[in-house]
Amino acid sequence: MARACLDLGSSRFRSEVVGGLKHILSEKVEWVTRESACGHGGCTLCTSRLLYVLSLIRRLFPRHEISKFSGKPRGKTLDSTVQGIICFMLNRDRKGDREAWLGLDIRGGERSPYDIRSADYLAWAVRSVGTCLSIDQELNEKVREDWLAGCGINRSEVEGLFRSRLLHLFSLRYGQLLSDQAEEPHSFVLGRVSLACFDLWNMGGEVLRIRKENEAEEEIFLQELFRACDNVVQGGVSQMSRMYLWPAMLLRDAKEEHRTAELIDLCYRCIRSRIWIPTGPDAGSWGFNVKNTQTIIMALVGFWRYVLGDERRRERFAAGFEELDSREPLVSFEESVSPAIPLVQKRRARKTKIH
Repeated sequence: MARACLDLGSSRFRSEVVGGLKHILSEKVEWVTRESACGHGGCTLCTSRLLYVLSLIRRLFPRHEISKFSGKPRGKTLDSTVQGIICFMLNRDRKGDREAWLGLDIRGGERSPYDIRSADYLAWAVRSVGTCLSIDQELNEKVREDWLAGCGINRSEVEGLFRSRLLHLFSLRYGQLLSDQAEEPHSFVLGRVSLACFDLWNMGGEVLRIRKENEAEEEIFLQELFRACDNVVQGGVSQMSRMYLWPAMLLRDAKEEHRTAELIDLCYRCIRSRIWIPTGPDAGSWGFNVKNTQTIIMALVGFWRYVLGDERRRERFAAGFEELDSREPLVSFEESVSPAIPLVQKRRARKTKIH
């Protein structure tokens, strides 16, 4: 939820950011040693999400304000926690245990066929380290602040970490992307890998330079990713699987530019889906299930950012919407959100009684 809130534009003036930061620092960070921190059990996914969220939060606060927040009982600040996570990741990278980045607990026992091997774990690591580097560069350019250096982190080591994990991601092939040891459905895994790729495409500076150095490897990887998506789609997929795969379809459209009608159709299906519950205690988006709500929100946000982010693309999709709308008018915005109205009204009434 922290990731979703920040991706949707939460600011330092909103309570979910201040309260959420305190909660994350106090409850969600596991300190292995005094210098090394991670998500629970050394999980690559959770550790990477922590780094991603804390990096985005660091962008929101000036240094004199961010230093006020610390997690109890250790009293670790955001900066010291980022330092601890980077230390944990660097130590893992130096050990050369590539499997650990796909989900294996670095402190676990012997290898087992029941270990997790999932490409979205590695993709999250690449995405989070890239985000950390980008925000460090952004702070330097805008306010002349060397954030990572101020945290006691050697930026060149972080760049090396990013390069090694990026090359590892680009080395994954069809069978590894569709691993039978993945934690989630393959549609979910491929969608999250695609989201990471989109984030990387939007980063400049050293992240862009390192990507450009490995364009050939990236191109091979994307073809393997698209082939894996084709395999998943064969025989039909469920509504939630379509939402999971939406980022992968956008990624493919960005390369080939011939998915306009398919993507617009998915947008229509999303808005009109009967999974939206109109009445009762679960009224709202996707039965008010948090994980499904995140999926649908971030899929829609990703779609509109993609469509509106480029002039030529905007014109292409506008024409596509007009053509389809002439045959089957799209519901209005009010109609599309109406299932959530009873829930909102109920909450407002409850809030009125309390206050």
